Amino acid sequence: MEFRRLTSADLRSLLELYKQLDENNPCSVEQSESVWKEIEADANIRYFGAVDDGKVVSTCYAVYIPSGADRTEAHLFYENKGFNGESKKAFDMRLEGNDIKQNKQDYLGENYDE
Repeated sequence: MEFRRLTSADLRSLLELYKQLDENNPCSVEQSESVWKEIEADANIRYFGAVDDGKVVSTCYAVYIPSGADRTEAHLFYENKGFNGESKKAFDMRLEGNDIKQNKQDYLGENYDE
């Protein structure tokens, strides 16, 4: 089993997994392919899942909200919404110009295009 970013090649298997959650979902493969193309075109959305012998067996997601260390009121707001403020320590790097594009390409892969 491997955990990796899902691609359009995984779509049919992903739909089979989701069908287990909602057998009455009227969404066709064709409709899903159209939506998947939109998702892949958005640099802010990535799907990850566990794949076993070519079959998607699990998916996951994460929401990351950066916030300054001194923004205690914002932290309380997010914690009241269910976010765990103690779960991670984050590091960031401010980039400029071509450095930003190169880092996005390194992270998102060769399909990234501004």
